[in-house]
Amino acid sequence: MLMQLKRDLLQFGTAVTETSQTQDTITASRYGDSVQLSYSFSPIVSTISMDELDGLPRIALREARTLLHSTHKELAENEPFPS
Repeated sequence: MLMQLKRDLLQFGTAVTETSQTQDTITASRYGDSVQLSYSFSPIVSTISMDELDGLPRIALREARTLLHSTHKELAENEPFPS
């Protein structure tokens, strides 16, 4: 989802992606080196740099892995999901 959002943003200058099974969306618009994010589920608008957007997929993966390992300790020993 985040990688597709970034690709579309780079290609078109704006992008929309669904965030979950609830079909909430995040809309991203690029302004030079900044990206403005708005959300269908919140009135908040965030502004981040393109560098920050580049790092989001790695951060999301790391956080998901941490959550999974904290609730399912056996997954930390599973080869596809090493810490």
